[in-house]
Amino acid sequence: SSGSIQNQALVYNLADIDGDGDLDFPFLATDDMISIAYNRNCTSVIPAANSIVGCNGNTFTLTASGGTAYCWYTDSIGFDKVGSNASYTTPVLNVTDTFYVANYSGGCESKRKMVIVTIYQIPVKASTPTGVQLLCTNSSNTLYTTTETTNATSYQWTITPTNAGAITGTTTSATVDLDNTFTGIAKIAVKGINTGVCTGPVSDTLVVNIIPYPDKPSTPAGQILFCINSANATYTTT
Repeated sequence: SSGSIQNQALVYNLADIDGDGDLDFPFLATDDMISIAYNRNCTSVIPAANSIVGCNGNTFTLTASGGTAYCWYTDSIGFDKVGSNASYTTPVLNVTDTFYVANYSGGCESKRKMVIVTIYQIPVKASTPTGVQLLCTNSSNTLYTTTETTNATSYQWTITPTNAGAITGTTTSATVDLDNTFTGIAKIAVKGINTGVCTGPVSDTLVVNIIPYPDKPSTPAGQILFCINSANATYTTT
């Protein structure tokens, strides 16, 4: 590469020699050569910026602080600046990506701070739960299941109305503990969650009918004294 020391700055001549879109260090001068300066004595402070996590199909706003002016990049050494404010909004991301931000102060640019946007995939819609659909009031605890859902690492179960009882479980199965007095229609549903970050669509509901036990019948009424081989007798209750 060519260069010279000028006032503590090293000046480099760069050009895209091989036509791949990246700037190279040429050994020979070219017509499309550009010059950049690297200040050896640059004291610009590296800005602060936090990496984040999110779900696929979204844009994300990254924020830097602690600097004077900011330059956002998509690589650690390239010249393709994509933002010049403290905040930078990414394009829609479907996979994990990395960005870089530098502080421009005192006529020079600091080293770049790496900011990672970790992307988790949204689970697909969970399948309808399966299990017993006719129960008596205060039946013993009942198990319900669903099939594994793509991109789900855990599951969130619900039962409505909430006074129907409680449902517990974070896997493909969950247990329903009915309220002691509830009767009527209860609906059970489930949705997949990926790493506690991305929640998928809720499943279709499974309808469960909870019916009351019959009341204790009254004492039967009818004939109470018979002779041997008496005729058939009828008994009734209310």
